[in-house]
Amino acid sequence: MRKYRIIISGGGTGGHIFPAISIANTFKKRFPDAEILFVGAEDRMEMDKVPAAGYKIVGLPVSGFDRAHFDEQREGHGSFSEKLALGEEDDP
Repeated sequence: MRKYRIIISGGGTGGHIFPAISIANTFKKRFPDAEILFVGAEDRMEMDKVPAAGYKIVGLPVSGFDRAHFDEQREGHGSFSEKLALGEEDDP
């Protein structure tokens, strides 16, 4: 039988972590020899919940972006939302 090596990423909230753990559990039942590794944010909930479920996890230094100021952070003329409304594309 083929040996699977799987990486699962996602987290931050229980709405992402627990479904991911459920998928890992289902895969592990079907393929007991599978190696499953989770990847998540090093300072978030997944760093506790995933090992508690019996899986290895690697924490990465990640952060979100400032959505409130997203348009201001973009280069070029006009905001991203204005371009979307006009159906324009960014210059290559």
